[in-house]
Amino acid sequence: MSVVVLAVAGLSIRHFIDIRRADPGFQTDHVLLLSLDPGAAGYDAGGTRQFYDRILTQTKATAGVKAVGLAQSIPLSGINTGRTTSIIVDGYDMPRDQESLSIRSNVVDGGYWSAMRIPIMRGRAFDERDTTTSPRVVLVNETMARRYWPTRDAVGGTVRLESRSGLQLQVVGIAKDGKYLDIAEQQQPAIFMPFSQQNGQSWMTMVVLGTEDAASLAAPIRSELKLLDASIPAFNIRTLDSVYEARTIVPQRLISQIMVSVGLLGLVLATVGLYGVVAYLTTLRTREIGIRMALGADRRNVLLMVLRQAAGMVGAGLAVGLVLAFFLTPAFASAFNFVPRDATILAEVSLVLIAAALTASLIPARRAAMVSPTVALRDE
Repeated sequence: MSVVVLAVAGLSIRHFIDIRRADPGFQTDHVLLLSLDPGAAGYDAGGTRQFYDRILTQTKATAGVKAVGLAQSIPLSGINTGRTTSIIVDGYDMPRDQESLSIRSNVVDGGYWSAMRIPIMRGRAFDERDTTTSPRVVLVNETMARRYWPTRDAVGGTVRLESRSGLQLQVVGIAKDGKYLDIAEQQQPAIFMPFSQQNGQSWMTMVVLGTEDAASLAAPIRSELKLLDASIPAFNIRTLDSVYEARTIVPQRLISQIMVSVGLLGLVLATVGLYGVVAYLTTLRTREIGIRMALGADRRNVLLMVLRQAAGMVGAGLAVGLVLAFFLTPAFASAFNFVPRDATILAEVSLVLIAAALTASLIPARRAAMVSPTVALRDE
């Protein structure tokens, strides 16, 4: 089982390294998040939009602020990240057993893209043209554009919201792909609707991009909010860096540390166990070793004899372990979103175990090679 445990530990380390290198589709540094809910203070839909317009304008004028935006959901933060919307893509042939598409969705404003540093790959972001009285618009991500407009430009295409009696929205832009629920997830199609065209959307998160330390912006923004309306508190105030670290990096680091600790324990137990077995078997062959040396075998021959015996046990154990690892590691991998099998990891684990086995076998082998033939022959 040491092979299985070490293989899982190796896969967890590889997974953690991959996560550290993964591109979430946005940048986390210098970004402050704070959530607001004017509706809880009695604001209606029109008053809510006016409130957000004022607080965004004031925040943009704050020293140290480069960009500010709004979002219903912050990717990889756990804040409303599981929201989906049922839509129909005009011109796309739906499967017979499917009436609509359930697509990951978000409500954002035009400043969101700059604050999160998410590029608009084609078309435009939301702007002052997008109001409650103007034609309804939507942005899609690259995966959505490729999947549902494979032979034509998604910009200019239309979708209908099934939940709003077929309300039609025109695609005005394509945003860069990103990760939304989990950093290890496959790219998912997503749509983004403008906050300025929503009714009844009160809870939003402000995304503030600063020039320096994002946390230092919390105090002046809270002061501005208090002056604007003291009845509306800001909550969930934290930096995007800390959210990303806490929800994405820390859990995977903890899993890796646990797996590595268990793997090292398994390696130590396997090494100590092999040492004990080889030492015991060598003791049983003490008289045989004495006879061999009396008949002319030198110490090198004795050393190699003991090591060959250990190599046979290690080889058999390693073969069984690799077979078990091949079948068992996918079960562990699926539980933690690891890659199920990795030939490189198995090869590295094999080398580590062979090195540990050689070290464990060398001590009793050297002891056997140094025994005096006379003493060995007197052994009962």
